[in-house]
Amino acid sequence: TGPGRTRKDKDVSVSSREIIYVRTDRAEAFEVGELLDVSWAARSAGHPYPVAVSRAAWRSLIAAAGRGARDEQAELHAALVSLTKCVRDAGIAAEVSFESFGTRLTAFYGPGDSWEPVVTIKAPWERRS
Repeated sequence: TGPGRTRKDKDVSVSSREIIYVRTDRAEAFEVGELLDVSWAARSAGHPYPVAVSRAAWRSLIAAAGRGARDEQAELHAALVSLTKCVRDAGIAAEVSFESFGTRLTAFYGPGDSWEPVVTIKAPWERRS
């Protein structure tokens, strides 16, 4: 491994001149602030699995709602209720698109670091990883 890299990090060669850094550890994404753990709010919205929101999805949701920080809890709860309703109506799939406050979001269902079921909500332009 190179400087600052761990065995869980992977270099993926896209071309002979371009290297992309890929983070494969969910716990590390929480530590560096790329993911926000909102599992407590997901449980109150009726969602059965741990849920994380990417930083970009969070910014999109709060900006679309047009409110300040004091209303973030309400926007988050509304988005999670929307996700839970969508899953109840359509069933759980590997990827579920839903809308909250006019913002399109995508929830990815998959295994966590220890293969436990987890959900990651991302903005549409973000990759699954």
